[in-house]
Amino acid sequence: MYRCMNPTRPPPPRRATAIPVPSTPPPPRPAAAARATSPRAPILLPKLRQRQQQRRRPGQARGRGRRWRPEASLHPSPAGSPGQLYQPFHPPPSPLPEAYRDLDLTQRLAVLRDRLGQWYEYAPLIAALNRDGFMPSSIEEATGISGVEQNRLVVAAQVRDSLLDESAAFPPDLVSSFDAAPELLYELRFLTARQRADAARHALAPGSTPAARATWRGP
Repeated sequence: MYRCMNPTRPPPPRRATAIPVPSTPPPPRPAAAARATSPRAPILLPKLRQRQQQRRRPGQARGRGRRWRPEASLHPSPAGSPGQLYQPFHPPPSPLPEAYRDLDLTQRLAVLRDRLGQWYEYAPLIAALNRDGFMPSSIEEATGISGVEQNRLVVAAQVRDSLLDESAAFPPDLVSSFDAAPELLYELRFLTARQRADAARHALAPGSTPAARATWRGP
């Protein structure tokens, strides 16, 4: 109807449609240019590369005026090393009697197994075996002496040796009174040399009971 009423007006223009054109990939870049523009592979100058190699060498200075040594981390100073265990004081071992010094291992075990001699004579053999690496269980299996008895004999022999010392001022002729009672000397292990002498005299006093001798700790 509009066209009939206005025959002189031209019709509206038609919209042009875009024709798809096949896209062509860009030409490949040279390998040198790709490496130069890649952020993962930076180009290191000779001087910069030499500096980085020097930094990685062990023994170079780290910090101000300090020089790092690889062996310093393997051998820490004993003063600042944590985890050190407390080592209690152990009295020096009793020397072996002359009759047992030239015996080999089999003969020493035979002396302990057969109880040859006095208890204070073969007690140092137990301490010598312990220093050689024998465990109390191994000694018990070879000799029949339990671990508790081994400890009692060794400690009683050390107490007996302390009574024979001049500082104890104990009569040497009275020491033989404990030849059949190592358990009495074992009870004196926590006393000083002087207190041991007083306790030994009290244990040998007439009328003292075994309970009183075992519980007496000196004045």
